[in-house]
Amino acid sequence: MSGLRIRAASAAATIVGSPPVLQDIDASGGTLPNENPKAAIYLISSGVTLGTIVAPYRFGIGMTDGTTQRVMSGMAETGTANAADASTWSDNATVVALADAADAAVLDGEAAWSAWNTNGSELSWGDLLTLGQQVAPIYFFGTEVQAQVVEVTTSASIDGTASITGLPFAPNLIIAIATDAGGFAADLRVVHVSQGIGFACQTPAGTQQAGVWNHIYSRPTVNAAAAQSLYTTGLFKRVVATAAGAKTDGALVSVKSWDTNGVTFETLEVAESLTMAVLCLRVPHKLWVGSPTLVNSSTGNKDITDPGFQPSAYFGIGTVLSAINSISSGSTAGQLSFGVATGDEDRCIGGQAQDGVTPANTTSVTASDIFHVPADLGLAIDWSASHVAMLSNGARINIDDAAPADRKAVMLFIGEGRNSPGWIKEVVGRRHRSVVWGPDPR
Repeated sequence: MSGLRIRAASAAATIVGSPPVLQDIDASGGTLPNENPKAAIYLISSGVTLGTIVAPYRFGIGMTDGTTQRVMSGMAETGTANAADASTWSDNATVVALADAADAAVLDGEAAWSAWNTNGSELSWGDLLTLGQQVAPIYFFGTEVQAQVVEVTTSASIDGTASITGLPFAPNLIIAIATDAGGFAADLRVVHVSQGIGFACQTPAGTQQAGVWNHIYSRPTVNAAAAQSLYTTGLFKRVVATAAGAKTDGALVSVKSWDTNGVTFETLEVAESLTMAVLCLRVPHKLWVGSPTLVNSSTGNKDITDPGFQPSAYFGIGTVLSAINSISSGSTAGQLSFGVATGDEDRCIGGQAQDGVTPANTTSVTASDIFHVPADLGLAIDWSASHVAMLSNGARINIDDAAPADRKAVMLFIGEGRNSPGWIKEVVGRRHRSVVWGPDPR
């Protein structure tokens, strides 16, 4: 029996052959799990070479449990003199999707999950990309790990609820992605880049949750506008850029309860519904979600000790925001990254859209970092960080590129060891003495 083990990988997309074209991407190096994953998240950007920022903004996240597949992928055009089109693509049968580099209204390529491999997965390219962008899967291993991807639409009423039900386990960890689309349908495109990413976990102290929403406004006569939110009082808060330096608030989606066969979400602050794809997990580990104390305005090693336990892996969403539970629009918005550090490797994607400039300036990157946030200027970087070491109370990262001022991030930490302190075996079903893992209520 084994607890959760996370590994990441990356490979240039296969661009030769007649679709469907199969491609294996497996974790390598270090001590491998030598088993099939239970779930995976797939990252893609415009980046062909790891660590090289290129135009335009293309930022895609997909997920699967080996049955259900969902993907969202944003694109904002760059270099246009008096227009900047932007789109978010979503799909219900693929895990990788990328819009054309010059036209947000055209899909460049997409791939579906095809099969699990030992230490990885096989993709099936239904439409080949023009270039060999880096595809970076994040794999979730473990014989004790339970995982399922579910699509859910939140309530359109303030204080209204919507639930995921029917899971064969009680989840204690979720990773969610969301768009403005009315669902994840085949090659569904909506105008504007609108992407939410959030984490939530159940702990002995209660629910911890946090996330980021990034919005890039598609403006047919003026260049792109951008807005961003970071909230730790919910899974994420939707925000909409309406003009250069202007924005409107959207709903705050919050986890209301963890249920025996699912999870219940509540709509707060604004009456509107959002559609999410949610990777629901039950893992036998201590968990922490939040926005840690982070000094990234200077280079060098920095310790993150907010979790208070030794992690086996951690995720990070980097931003350019200076405060939690806040929204920014204008020059300090539209820049983010999403990544993971496993102890064996770091992988992330990053993207940015500069607010209200002519011509439009948008970029993205796939990198071997936990954070890699592009700057809103040319092909520059705002800040980046790489994993150094797991600590007894958190993790040490190195700020490789310092931000102009301290920036906020959202992080998810997953504890080392199958029975981390603060967690106990919970006996369910007295006749058969079934055992699952859960938070210690003491």
